[in-house]
Amino acid sequence: QPFNEDREGSEADQVARMTLRGDVDMGFLFNSVRAFYLWRYLAANHATDCDWFAKVDADTFVNLWALKLRLDRYFDPNEQHYLGSMKETNLGSGRTLNFAVNSIVLSSGLIRRARNW
Repeated sequence: QPFNEDREGSEADQVARMTLRGDVDMGFLFNSVRAFYLWRYLAANHATDCDWFAKVDADTFVNLWALKLRLDRYFDPNEQHYLGSMKETNLGSGRTLNFAVNSIVLSSGLIRRARNW
């Protein structure tokens, strides 16, 4: 398994923290690669464990109660949903780089579809 899982918190409110074995900060340009490894792992091993999956930057506050309320009210987790915004930056070489910023929420429907990718 490429990831180590540490669980903390009470049973009713358990949080999983996953880290890639041997993972190091490779710099800004490789953040998207690390995120794809995370999504790939979740698709292969945890696709049916949750209705929604989120990746949030460490310096971003998320009101989980409000997020869950809105997700439940407006979206079906069995459908394929990517919720987040794509950003674009211009590199010094003149190339542009697309990347997601702050937070991304994926539905279990999308994660399940990615199992075979």
